Amino acid sequence: MDLLDGRFAAQQIPGGREYQEDDYGLIEPGDPDVDGSEVLLIADGMGGHVSGDTASRTVVKTFVETYHSTDGPIPDRLRTCLNAANGSLAEAIKENPELEGMGSTVVAAVVSQHGLDWISVGDSPLWLFRDGKLRRLNADHSMAPVLANLVAVGRMTEEEAATDPKRHALRSAVMGDEIHLIDVSSQPVAVRKSDRLLLASDGLMTLEDEEIAGVLQNMKDAPLSEVAEALIQAVEEVGYPNQDNTTVLLYTPEADCEMETILDETTQKQSDQSEQSQRPGRKKGLFWILLCGVLIALGVLAYWFMSRPLIKRQWLEPHRYSKQSHLNRMFLYRLLARKRELLICQRCSPRANLHIQNDPQRMRQHNSTQAK
Repeated sequence: MDLLDGRFAAQQIPGGREYQEDDYGLIEPGDPDVDGSEVLLIADGMGGHVSGDTASRTVVKTFVETYHSTDGPIPDRLRTCLNAANGSLAEAIKENPELEGMGSTVVAAVVSQHGLDWISVGDSPLWLFRDGKLRRLNADHSMAPVLANLVAVGRMTEEEAATDPKRHALRSAVMGDEIHLIDVSSQPVAVRKSDRLLLASDGLMTLEDEEIAGVLQNMKDAPLSEVAEALIQAVEEVGYPNQDNTTVLLYTPEADCEMETILDETTQKQSDQSEQSQRPGRKKGLFWILLCGVLIALGVLAYWFMSRPLIKRQWLEPHRYSKQSHLNRMFLYRLLARKRELLICQRCSPRANLHIQNDPQRMRQHNSTQAK
C-alpha cells in the first residue's frame, strides 16, 4: 500500500502461520477532526487464530475512532486512545468469555508540526532512520532487555540469552485489564524530510538491526513501497519455519519540524526512563517503609531519652551537675558523721548507762564492747 503521495507504505506477510494476527491503521491530515497531524499505528494480536485477530482489529479500530473524537496535547490524546482500546477488549471478553486471554501489542506514532510523539505497549518497535543510523525510540516490553541486563552483569552469557525460551515473552500487553508498562514520549522528537520512520511487528526482528539499516541505506533513494517489499523479502529469505506474522510501515515526513531537537543519547534512553516512570510505586513504597522505620526508631529513642530527665540534664550541663554530685556526697558524709556522734553520746550519757544497768543482757553486751 502506497499513500500520502508516496510518503507512506505498508507490507504484510503471515510468515509460517496460516493466519494473520497483525493489523495497522493510518490517520491522514485530510480526515475529519484531525488537526493536521499524521498518525500511524500497528497492533500485533495474540491468543490464536480468532482471538489474536479480534484483539488487533479491536485495538486499531477503537484507537482510530477515539483519536478523531479527542483533543488536547498529543500525549494525553494517545493515553486516552490506549485506555479506550483496552476498555474495548474488556467489553469484548465480557460479551464472549471464549476470548479470555486474548491481547495485543500496540505502537502508535504521531507526526505534527511540533515533531514526533508516540505511545507503545509490548514489543512492537518504532525506529528512526537518520544519516545511515537506525535508532529504536520506544521501549521493548519483552524479556529481551531483562536478559540483556543479566548478560551485562555477568549472570548469563550472550549465547544463553539468545537461546532463552522466554526471550520473546511479553511483560506488558493490552488485554482488557491493568496495563503494567506503558511507554509514552516525554517530548516531541524533531523530524526531518530526509528521515524515515519504521514501525513493525516483532516478526521483522528476525533481522538484526544492522541488516534493517543496511536495507534502508542501500535503498535510501527508492520509493517507500519498494523498501517495504525489500524488508519483507529479507525476512522471508531467512527461512524460519515458524516465522511470525510480519508487518512493516514506512513513513517520510512532509517537511522539517519548526523546532530542531538534537537526537542524542538522552533521547535514545527516553523510552527506558518512561518505562521506569510507569512503576514508581515499588520504589516509593520502599522509601516510605524505610522512612517510617527511621521515624519509629527516633521516637523510641526520644521517649527513652526524655524518660530520664536527670541523665538528660546532666548531659546538657555536665559541670553544674558534677558540682551538685560533689555537694550531695558531702551532705551524706556529714549526715553519717552526725549520726555517729549521736550514737557515741548516747553510749556515754547517764540515762543510757541506767538503761544498760537495768537490763542484764544489754549489760553483758556493754561490758563485752568495753573490753574490746
